[in-house]
Amino acid sequence: MPNPALTYDRTYALSKLGFLYRAEIEDASLGGRRRVVTRLGQALLVEYQRCQSGHWAYSLPRHRTLWQVYRNEVAELDALEGAQVAA
Repeated sequence: MPNPALTYDRTYALSKLGFLYRAEIEDASLGGRRRVVTRLGQALLVEYQRCQSGHWAYSLPRHRTLWQVYRNEVAELDALEGAQVAA
């Protein structure tokens, strides 16, 4: 049984990032999830570039959170796409 403290709460995690609209967060369709993963990937790239350039706005906690949310979203998207192919 998974630890409830370690489960992924999609709505909370995405809203905590602060750059996605509510409609994007609530869209649980395959296309909506792909768009969210794309936006997260773009945000990760920007954060990585800030890190590499030593930019004053770089934030390690933000970078880590983006990475964790991105991994969870990709895993859920893969599971949904796999379920769709199997059906």
